[in-house]
Amino acid sequence: MEVIPNEYKIDEMPFSMASAHEYEMNEFRSDDATITNAQNIRIQVKDLSTFTNLSNAYLEVKFRVVDSSGNAHTGLEQITLVNGVQSLFQRCVLRIQNQIVETLDEQHISSMVKGLLHYSEDFARSSGTNEFFYKDTGNLDATATSKYSHSNANAVADGQAVGVLTINPNADYNSGWVSRFAKTKNSAVNTAIIPMATLFGFCSVDRVISGNLIAVELTRSAVEHHLHATSGVSGKVALDKISLWCPRILPSPSIDLALKSAMGGGVRSTYKFPIYNSYVSSNLGNNAGSNVFKVLTQTEKILQVFVMLRKGALAVADPKTSTKPQFTELEIRLNGRNYPSRRYDNLQNNEGKARAYLELLKYMNRSGDYSSGIQLSFEDWDKTQIYAFDCSAQPQNWSKSPSTLEVVSNLLVNNDGGDRQFSVCVVSERVAQIDYSGSQPTIAVM
Repeated sequence: MEVIPNEYKIDEMPFSMASAHEYEMNEFRSDDATITNAQNIRIQVKDLSTFTNLSNAYLEVKFRVVDSSGNAHTGLEQITLVNGVQSLFQRCVLRIQNQIVETLDEQHISSMVKGLLHYSEDFARSSGTNEFFYKDTGNLDATATSKYSHSNANAVADGQAVGVLTINPNADYNSGWVSRFAKTKNSAVNTAIIPMATLFGFCSVDRVISGNLIAVELTRSAVEHHLHATSGVSGKVALDKISLWCPRILPSPSIDLALKSAMGGGVRSTYKFPIYNSYVSSNLGNNAGSNVFKVLTQTEKILQVFVMLRKGALAVADPKTSTKPQFTELEIRLNGRNYPSRRYDNLQNNEGKARAYLELLKYMNRSGDYSSGIQLSFEDWDKTQIYAFDCSAQPQNWSKSPSTLEVVSNLLVNNDGGDRQFSVCVVSERVAQIDYSGSQPTIAVM
C-alpha cells in the first residue's frame, strides 16, 4: 500500500467542524449566599433545557487567610495556604439526578498526590498557578523566608579580600511557601480555579449531558490540613465565594437534531472513569517491626495504590508533604496477591530507593516520556516518599465480590517521636450509566 504525503494532495478538500453555535460559561453560586465560615457548601445546576459538558466546567474559589477571630492579618504572621486550593476540602460529593456518582474522602491527601504526580514542571509553573499550585521546596518547612544567607567575607577566615561579600544559596529555602505567602499576606483576597475534570473522575469524560440536575457538595478539611505556618502562628480561611461555572452549549442544527433524536429514542450513555480516595491508618506506634494495615474492602476494581508514611496528628506548623523515611520493606496485598511480586526492599539505601522511584515514574508512563515528568526529582522524592503499586494487571473479577486491600511493611524505630500513620491513596475504576429513556434521565452507578 502506497501512502502519499499530504504536501502532494493538491486536490484534497479541507475538513469543516460542525461545532456549536453557542458555547458560553454560566455561573452557579452556592446555595448559601454567605459561606465565610461554612463547613459544608452545596452548589446546584438546575438548567435542564440546554446541553452542558462537565469536563470543561470549573469551581471558582475566592478566599482570604485571616486570624483565628476572623480579622485581617497585619502581614507579620507567616501563614499561608497549603499547596493547591483543593487542599481546602476534605470531602467532595458529585450528584447527578440526586444520585451520588462520586464521593471523595480525605480529598486533601488525594489532591496532594495528584498535583505532585500529574503536573509537569511546565504546567505547574503556568496553568498550575491558577490552581494556587506552588511546589514546596528545600526542607519543606515554613521558616525559610529568605532566599540567601549573606555574610561579610573576612580575609583571615576565607582567604578573600576584605570587603568581599560571599553569597551562599540557602538549600532549605521553600520557594513554594514563599510564593503562596506573598499572595495571601495581609489577608489579601485570592481567587483560584479547580477544574472539575481534575476533581471528579466522572467529569474527566469529555461528553455533553442534558436534562440532569447536578449538585456539588464540599466539606472543608481541618485547619491543620490546609494551612501551613511558622510555629506559634494560627489562623483560618475565610471563604468569600465558591461558584460552579458550566458551559451552556447550543450545538449546530445537525448535531442538535442527532442528539435529541438519540435521547428521545432512549440512548444509554456509559461512563468509565477513575476515582481517587484516600485513607489514613491509626497510630502505628514508635517501635520497629512489621505492620499490616487493612485499608478497605470495596467492589470497584483497584487500579493503582500510593502509600506514604506521614506524621500523625498534624499541626499547622507541620509541612504536609513531608514523609517519614522509615520503611525497610513495603508491599500491598490485594485479594491475597502481593504487589509487586518482589516487595520493595533495601529501602534505607539508594539501591532500593532507585527501584521504588522508577516504579513511581511508570505511573502515567512518565519513566520514558522525555517531554514531560513529575514534580518530584529523586532528591525531592527522598523527602516526599510516595510508593506506587500498579494493580491494573489482575484477573477479571467475574463474581463481582468485594476487593480487600492491605498494606504490609517493616519499619524502623520512630526516633523523632510523635505519631506516625499510613496515608494511602487508592485509584479505582468506576462505571456509571445515564439512561435517557422516559421523561427524565436516570443514572446508575455500577
